[in-house]
Amino acid sequence: MGGGLAFLNKKSWHTGGVQVQSEVWRREQEKEHEARRVEEMKKEIAEERKLQELQMQAAEAGHLDKVERLEFMYKGGPKSASEQKKEDDEYLLGEKKYVAPIEENAFAAAAPGALLAADTPLARNEKWNKLNSDPLLMMRMQEQEARKAIMHNPVKMAQIQREVAALRKIRKAKKHAKKEAKKEKKKERRKSIRDEVRRKVM
Repeated sequence: MGGGLAFLNKKSWHTGGVQVQSEVWRREQEKEHEARRVEEMKKEIAEERKLQELQMQAAEAGHLDKVERLEFMYKGGPKSASEQKKEDDEYLLGEKKYVAPIEENAFAAAAPGALLAADTPLARNEKWNKLNSDPLLMMRMQEQEARKAIMHNPVKMAQIQREVAALRKIRKAKKHAKKEAKKEKKKERRKSIRDEVRRKVM
C-alpha cells in the first residue's frame, strides 16, 4: 500500500500544511512591518530631539525667542497667581471650606464621553453622522433594498427559481456522469485484470 505518514501534512495542525505555512508567512510579514514602523518612529523621535536641542541652543544664544508650548496647562484660569496662592493658603489653613458643585450630576457630566451620552445637539449630530456616513451600513441598506425589490417582483423571483433549478439539474447531471464514468472505469479495470490473470494462467 505505502504512503506512510504523508497524509499528516493535510491535517490543519501540521507544520507542512499550506494553511499553516501561509499563516506563518503572514505573521512574519506583520512582524517585519511592525519592526519597520518602530524603527521609523525611533528615527522620528531622534530627529525631533535634535530639532528641539537646536532650538534650545538658538534660544540660549538669543537668536530665537524661547517658546514653551505646554505653559498653558500649568497656568491658572482667569485668576492671577497671587489670588490663587491666597486661596490655596486659606484652604490649607482651614479658613476656607470646600464648596460642593451646585449641579447634581456634576461628576457624570465630567466623565469621559458624557457629551455624547447626553441628549445634546452635539450627541444627536454625532449619531446622525455615524448613521449617515458609515459606508458598511450604506452597503447593507442598498443590499436590503435590492433584495426587497427582487422579493416583491414575482417575475424576477420566478426567473431566479428557474435558474436555481437549472443549476441544480446541471450539478446533479455532472455528479451522475462522474459517478457513471467512475463505475465504467472500475469495470474496465476489473475486466483488464481478469483478462491478464486468465492469460497468465493459460
